[in-house]
Amino acid sequence: MRYMRYQIALWVTLADQFTKTLAVNRLQDGSFPVIPNALHMTYVQNSGAAFGIFKNSNMMLTILMAVIIAALLAVLAKKPRGGLWSVASGLILGGAAGNFIDRITRGYVVDFIDVRLFHYAVFNVADSCVVAGVVILFICMMFFDKKEEPNDAAA
Repeated sequence: MRYMRYQIALWVTLADQFTKTLAVNRLQDGSFPVIPNALHMTYVQNSGAAFGIFKNSNMMLTILMAVIIAALLAVLAKKPRGGLWSVASGLILGGAAGNFIDRITRGYVVDFIDVRLFHYAVFNVADSCVVAGVVILFICMMFFDKKEEPNDAAA
């Protein structure tokens, strides 16, 4: 149980890299509709960050990702938590690692999940896991984090 967050991160990273390899090998010739006009698999080389911002800034984004991953590992080492906190941190760490691997090995991030129903950006498994992890982390902070009561030192 102690290393659950790292196991989750490993599985997320492996799933992300596996699905990206499939996308590279099978989707470069165009888009494949899973649900026509709603969900397609479309190969995209994303040299920027979320929603394509900071295009062609791979070096800056690679350094930023390395710093974020190192900071997250340092925080996890100092303040370990279980349960949903481990799930959230594992999802975030695994997603960050998956996209970091792409930036190092390819010079861009492979995106392929194309939700056309809402005209949303093309994304990947790592992106999905980071977003899910942040949502779970937010829920934990809002509803499950113990609030420290101020001391009544004036008595």
